[in-house]
Amino acid sequence: MEGLTPPFYSRTDELLYKIYLKLNGESMPGLTLNDINTLTKLNAILQDADLVSQQHFNDSIMALKGNVPVSANTLEKLYNILQGMQSLKREDIDTLEELNAILTDADLVRIQDLADALVALNLKQRSFQFYFPDSHWDDDHNQSMRRDRLVLRGKINLLTEDFTNALSAVSYKTRIDTSSSWAYHLNLTALQNWINANVSGNEQTGTRYWVRCIPVYKSGYGDEAVNTLTYTSPQGL
Repeated sequence: MEGLTPPFYSRTDELLYKIYLKLNGESMPGLTLNDINTLTKLNAILQDADLVSQQHFNDSIMALKGNVPVSANTLEKLYNILQGMQSLKREDIDTLEELNAILTDADLVRIQDLADALVALNLKQRSFQFYFPDSHWDDDHNQSMRRDRLVLRGKINLLTEDFTNALSAVSYKTRIDTSSSWAYHLNLTALQNWINANVSGNEQTGTRYWVRCIPVYKSGYGDEAVNTLTYTSPQGL
């Protein structure tokens, strides 16, 4: 600052010179409030600083708050609201009805609405038992009682199986009614894939096809056995 004399080349130079004179005066009065009493003067001194205006500051606060209602427009109010909330426990919501009561504005389905929707889909669940007598030809287990196949029409899905203790597994074969060739399926997934690819329509007018169940007996077992195949038959296809 030494040797600096007017004229000044910027407002910053002028203000800094005045500050220098005050700091080096005989009475050493130092800076007063009037020396830097506006944000404009402070910005002139620190031109490279990112000093924020009042409007900018207010805008930043509003962006942080977001569009909160008047009743919660301070952090203190928000904190008090949160402190008053209690965490829901499992037992608080143990039915769909209670969940709907809590979230009345949510698009949750009521039990009756769900039941009505299922009725509208017109799904029919069916079960069929594949029966396998033992290998002995006697009065109790005549092989003529064997029921290892059924005829279906139209698509089926949601397949499940439930076989009795003598069996370790079952597999399936299928054929279109007009065909003499059987396709082998190791499990229900393979059976469903074949149905999806080869069967169309519903149980009234859809594709007619045969399903045959093949039992796999456990070692040392040869008694009669049953596999129950359960499926749904969607209507209106």
